[in-house]
Amino acid sequence: MLLTEADEKIARLRQLNQSLESFSAFSPKIDGSEDPSPVRSIEQAEIDPIHAQVYTLADEGKTVSQIASALARPSGEIELILALRQR
Repeated sequence: MLLTEADEKIARLRQLNQSLESFSAFSPKIDGSEDPSPVRSIEQAEIDPIHAQVYTLADEGKTVSQIASALARPSGEIELILALRQR
């Protein structure tokens, strides 16, 4: 049941991410002119420190169970973090 719920949330996040990417890259200023700085995308947003640790360990070739053990977190949380990682 929890995996089904997690899969549904992953699918919804992917839909939202696609919507964000199709949204204009520039946000209008209050005066109506365009701001030359692009809107921050999800990829540019600051990464949660736990997520950064998970990504680092995964990039080093650690398994989900090894990462969960090293960070004292549930395996399901690690799997979800990795599934939501921007590629």
